[in-house]
Formats: sequence, structure tokens, C-alpha cells
Amino acid sequence: MSFAKLFEPFRLPRSGKLLKNRLVMAPMPTFGADADGSAGASELAYYRRRAEGGLAAIVTAGCAVAEDGVAFPGNWRCDHDGLTGSLERCAAAIREGGALAIAQLSHAGAGAGSLDEADAARLIGSFSAAARRVRQAGFDGVALHGGHRELLQQLFSAKTNSRAWRWGGPRLADRARFPRAVVEAVCEAFGGPCWYRLDPEEPGEGGIALDQTLELAELLCAAGVEALDVAAKDYFAGSVRDPDDARPRAAALAESLGERCAVMAVGGLGLPEQGVRALEQGPALIGLGRVLLGEPDWPRKVSAGQSDSLRLELDDDTRLEALAVPPPVIEYLRRRAGERRYLSMSAAPKTAADPLLEAFWDEGLVLFGDRVAEEYALHTPIFIDLRHRLYDHLETLSALGKALCDKICELAPPEAAQQVIGIPDTATPIALATALASRGRDRAIAYGQLRKKPANYPGGRSGASAYMGIGDRSREITLLDDVMASGRTKLWSIEELAKDGLSVTRILVVVDREQGGARILREQGYPVHALYNVSEMIEYYAADGRIDQKTAARAREHVARRRFS
Repeated sequence: MSFAKLFEPFRLPRSGKLLKNRLVMAPMPTFGADADGSAGASELAYYRRRAEGGLAAIVTAGCAVAEDGVAFPGNWRCDHDGLTGSLERCAAAIREGGALAIAQLSHAGAGAGSLDEADAARLIGSFSAAARRVRQAGFDGVALHGGHRELLQQLFSAKTNSRAWRWGGPRLADRARFPRAVVEAVCEAFGGPCWYRLDPEEPGEGGIALDQTLELAELLCAAGVEALDVAAKDYFAGSVRDPDDARPRAAALAESLGERCAVMAVGGLGLPEQGVRALEQGPALIGLGRVLLGEPDWPRKVSAGQSDSLRLELDDDTRLEALAVPPPVIEYLRRRAGERRYLSMSAAPKTAADPLLEAFWDEGLVLFGDRVAEEYALHTPIFIDLRHRLYDHLETLSALGKALCDKICELAPPEAAQQVIGIPDTATPIALATALASRGRDRAIAYGQLRKKPANYPGGRSGASAYMGIGDRSREITLLDDVMASGRTKLWSIEELAKDGLSVTRILVVVDREQGGARILREQGYPVHALYNVSEMIEYYAADGRIDQKTAARAREHVARRRFS
């Protein structure tokens, strides 16, 4: 695949500023400010090193426009003139490295429900004054942080700003009034258009929906925004509100806005082929984030045809220090390593052969690298298919049923009668194999299923809940599925079973894809267990060389970027 599209120049639609390529460093916190809120030496070195790698522009971490808007310790600030020197040093570090310097202004928010008219006026003034400071400091552009549940999003979302007042209420036009006023004030103070980061959707009742974001985007672009940074953990993921809408949110915004406003795609675009695919879908710019921590020369290497040498892992503190990653970021990564959320570290590989993992490999149920593209036409470094191919291998299905049966017997009290229920379409044969494996044991496990998809089941369009199985409510129920991802299907299935008076005791899956669903379910009181986690599988197959280290690193990166908070 040609990556030339990533390196085509782009002229911003309102200011006319020329970006030398389509690659922008997306804003990421560095936690590295000095005690007075000025940019620390490690932050300046960090930005300069990434600018030297060939990026067109760098959008800084959010710079707090007011003392009460600091989001976390080490958040740098721009809330008074005494910090102008700090801003000048940051702008110079980025520009000297060869990239345009874009200062992102932010306010963490203090609860939209407690604000009054005086607060609103003060906050608009704070953004305006900060924009004046970054202009005087020599920044090429200014951006606003309107996502991540910070102030601007709080005031736009009906979830957090539903009371009727000038800046909020049930009407979108009222809730959009504050973000638009901030944009107008910032553009006037800076003397030109601005960038704006937003979350395109929010889950849950009253959350921001895509149609609302499209309307907001029109208002913001009319007010002076020339580039929209569409925040996402995974650019290619579809809607968090509508399971049937698989369009990337940034692509939908790009289609709606056309050439009036540039859209930047963000989220897990650490491989150059992913960036090309995103540009082909409409966005004009590619936002690189986490990958630049360990590979600041990403643009330079890809443009030179050296994409095979990209370093995607982040498990070497010494290397990160040499690449000018601020110490607070390294410490942050180290703390989160135990959760395997951001580092590519995982459980130690098994030393003994695992018959099930061996069968998964031999029968093509787990694929890596080029085999995924060849057999499924998917651009992903790892693919697990226990939903279709497994049922062509009955011996493996039987062995899997035995393993799941053993796990249930290990988890369940000896005196408690057991039942397994498979989620429709995917786990019904697995549940049946598990029940059959219990035959001849001291206690047989009963089998049940949800016979049809409920109307609100992800991907389902019709059909009422219909439970079919043993009607003994005294049995402990284990809900079985092949994988754990976001956890949504499990929650919906639990709700449907509850309508029939059935309570789920535990959830058991073959593979936890480590996307965060298990944590969400546990927080709601449902124990979750897995035979394997996906990181463990990667290490197992890498240990004996069945996948090379480059493929393993890409698989780890893929796992890490698909997690959500």
C-alpha cells in the first residue's frame, strides 16, 4: 500500500495556513508542569523531539485558562500574564522542531448546574484572555478542548445542562450558545480561526447524539472553527449509541461539513495503512497520539519507506527516557501497566503446552498478521473467530465444553445446582457442549438459552425475549459467551433473563478481549471469569516463534488502543 496520501500538503480552509503533511500530534496530557503552572523542561524537550520527527503540527495538552479549571496535578496553565514566558518557550520548542504550534485551551469544569450568569461571563473572559496570551507567545494557532466531559462539553450536553437558563435547557440552540460564544471570543482575541476538540457522542440517556454533534459542528464552524478534532479511542469504531451505525464518527462529520471545516481523525491510527484508510473516508487530517510516545520519528520513518522499523511497544522505561517522554508520563504508564491498559505488557506466557490454544492455532480459530487480511480482508493484526469456524471442529468444541465445565465446577459451591445459558447465535453451541461435558459427573449442569434476540439486542432488529430451559429458579446460572468485549450484550441478556425471573450468578467467557467490559460488569455486581485473556494468547504464540516480535507488538498495540475507560 502507498502511504503518499499521508504526506500531501493541506491548507486550512479559513486561515490559509499550510500544513506540510496530514499528520498532527493529538493533544495528550503530560503531567509535567512546574508548581507555578509553567511548562517544565521535560515538557519542552518532549514537544521539541516530536516536532523534529516530521509532524505538520502539534496540538499541546490542554492549558488551563483559570485556576479553578486545572484538571490534574501537573496541568500547565495560561491563566495570567506571568505565564507568558512559559508559553513562549513552548511555542518556540515546537516551531524550532519544524511543526506548527497549536495551543489547546481547556477548563476542567466545575459542574454546569452550579454556574450562573456571572460565572459564564467570567469563563468566557478567561478563554479570551488566554487566547490573547498564546497569540502574543508566538503560537501558530489555538484550539479549544470541548470533549472529555470538560466545561464546554458539560454545557452542551443535556445530561449535565438541562436546566432552563440562557446557556442551557432542553433546546440544543441554548446549550450550544456557550461553546459558540467561547469560540467567537477566542477567535477575536487570537486574531484568527481556531481548532475545536469534541466527543461526537455520549452513551446513556440524555447523552450527546451524532445528529446533535452535526448541528453543533455547523454552529461552531460558522463561529470561526476551521478544524474539528473528533476524539475517539478507536477511529474505526461506530456509534456508542446505535449498534447498527458502524460509520466512523469523524467520517460522518467530514461528510456533513465538506470543505468548510477540516476534520481530524483520531483514535488507534498507529499504523500507516490505518491512516490512509481514514483519509480515504473523508477526514483531512490524522491525529497521532500514544504511538508518538515510543516512536517520535513515525512521520519521518513512514515517509522514508521504513514503516517496518516502527517501534510500537512502550515497555522500556530507559528507551522512553531517551526519547524525551516526561517522567510523569513514564510513571503514569508504569502505574497502569498492572491493568494492561496502555503498556504492551501482559501476563507471563505459559511454559507448558496448552491443548486448547494449540487447537485454536492449528484450526485457524486465532489468526495473526497477514493471515487475517488474506482470510477475512480485515486490516487488524489479530482476529479470534470462535463464532463460526469453531463449529466446524467438533473435537475442539467438545474439549472447550469440558474446559468450561471444569471452570464452573471450580467456581461454584459443591452443593449448588448449576445451569448454563448461551447468548443467542454465538454461544448456544458452547453452552450445549458445556452441559454435555457434565454428563456422568456427580452433578450435571442443565442447559438453557435465549431462543430469540430481544429487540434491543445489539445487531438485532426484532424478536421478543424468549427463555427456553430448565425452569428451576434455584439453580445458579452461568452466562456463557465466546468473548468479552464491551459487555453490552451481556448486560442486555441479563436484563432479558430478569424478565423471566432468572438471576445470573456469574459470567464466563472463553476469551476476554480486555476492552473494559469485564470491569464494567464487575462494577455492577456480576462476577466475570475467562479461560484466557487476549494478551496471554499473544504471548503464548510469540513465545515459541509462531508469530514474530513485530506481529506481536502490533497485536499488543491493537489490544491497547481498543480499550476504553
